Amino acid sequence: MKTNTLRFIKWAPILTVLLLSSSMLYAQFNYDIYVYDIKKGKTRQVSSIANQGEYNSSWSPNGKMITHEAVGYNATEDLWYQNIFVTDVESGESTPVKGGENGNDATWSPDGKRIMFDVWWWYIYSVPAHGGEPTLLREAAISGDWSPNSERIVFVDLNTYGIKTMNLKDKSETSVYCCGDNPAWSPNGQYIAFMDWSPGYYDGIWIIKVDKNGNPLGAPKQLTTSGSQPSWSNNSKTIIYSDFTANDPGNIYSVSIYGGLPVKVCGFDNPDFGDYDPCYSNNGQYIAFSGATLPDDENHCKSQLVATPGNLQVKDNFKINVLGNPSKSDFNLNFNSSSPESISLRIMDVKGKVVFNQTGIQPNSELKVGNDFSKGFYFVEVRQGNQRKVVKLIKN
Repeated sequence: MKTNTLRFIKWAPILTVLLLSSSMLYAQFNYDIYVYDIKKGKTRQVSSIANQGEYNSSWSPNGKMITHEAVGYNATEDLWYQNIFVTDVESGESTPVKGGENGNDATWSPDGKRIMFDVWWWYIYSVPAHGGEPTLLREAAISGDWSPNSERIVFVDLNTYGIKTMNLKDKSETSVYCCGDNPAWSPNGQYIAFMDWSPGYYDGIWIIKVDKNGNPLGAPKQLTTSGSQPSWSNNSKTIIYSDFTANDPGNIYSVSIYGGLPVKVCGFDNPDFGDYDPCYSNNGQYIAFSGATLPDDENHCKSQLVATPGNLQVKDNFKINVLGNPSKSDFNLNFNSSSPESISLRIMDVKGKVVFNQTGIQPNSELKVGNDFSKGFYFVEVRQGNQRKVVKLIKN
């Protein structure tokens, strides 16, 4: 809903539910995709997937579709799962993207051919826009965005937590800025916007001039002192972003790249649930964002759509069970699979640091881990072939 501290903060509303392990709490509301019409000043719901929340929207170049992730929770296995979807803006029909399993933070390429996403805060992949075999673009990377010609990407390098660009043909990379998150390449190719978190600063929207290859030209410029998740207007002169205050859990704001005070653009006046993940349409008329849908609310937050059946989970012939969770000592991991392929495993803490790694695990076997782990929350990523599971561990 992928890992440095910033990404953990970004997903705080969802991770709070995860850490509570409460399917009842999660079932009380969902986050869905809404679209705000700038000219008409009206907001309408465009997605509703049963028992899942939708986040991180990105428009197709023709403005007819939105790609996003949908996140659900399996209370029986205490397991969160997610997938990349494409939603028809007119009909509200949402379809899972083949090859987008476990995907987060989807973004549509400007040429309309591919959808890029990261997988649990570590890998950036792309798939054909109609679905297909995923292509690994980079490891140890999150928050990818496309250059205007779709030939390069900008991303956060998890080895340095810096912002970099990469040529997709020869894989050459350029460092843009020392430390940040949520990079977004302007449509005219002249700027990269990002959320800064270098020492002395925290949060806030910044921009930096770049050449056509993504090389930085000069020092970055600060536009706001708070906020995250920037998205560019089609004329590259305005940035929208999500921000919150002590009395406001989150709304969508805009700011000019030439300076000036931010202006609230859209969002629901809900004291308990914020609005996040804004994205401008290519024609500049619409803003897509994630907002809370409350089933017992009679105002604009009540669902306006018939929910699409939640079909995120693929055929499940590969399972991982954890015995002794939470635990004060070790955890017993049981791997059950009908495939003879070996299994790989890694365990990360909430900051994305890998604390345990093992490959060559045989299916239908057991492994004990975690006796030396410090107190806290951990995520177990298990892979077998093209199947992947993520399980949460709690060390008391």
